[in-house]
Amino acid sequence: MPTSMIHPSATRYAVTSTSADRLIRVTSFTLGRLPQIPTNAITVDLPPVDREDDDEEWEAYSITRPVKPSAKSTTFHESSALSKIVNSTLQMFFAPTQIMSGSLLLNEYDKYITWYQRLPPVVARIDDATPHVLCLQ
Repeated sequence: MPTSMIHPSATRYAVTSTSADRLIRVTSFTLGRLPQIPTNAITVDLPPVDREDDDEEWEAYSITRPVKPSAKSTTFHESSALSKIVNSTLQMFFAPTQIMSGSLLLNEYDKYITWYQRLPPVVARIDDATPHVLCLQ
């Protein structure tokens, strides 16, 4: 469904829920503990990428550079997807359901590689990228 057809309050709810989830995961990762809210308690899908938001122009205020697309929505979507992988890693280390093995670590590493390889070009390029895209890298 095109983003323009989704009700604005539904989009705001999805963005707010996803942001809160990401905050919990980053805090847990930083403190080296499990997130307090289990993954299955979060029933909101990632907010869809809003092409109109992505196409808004971004320009540096104090630097003369060419204007480029902001890619804000795609950056948010991809960093949220990365947050889910980080959660899986936290679960693997701090609440293992099976014995830690090399293959388990490689499977987890594969999730990160797969995520990185499927990044859309607008956020995968780092040559002269916007600051929020660089943070995603």
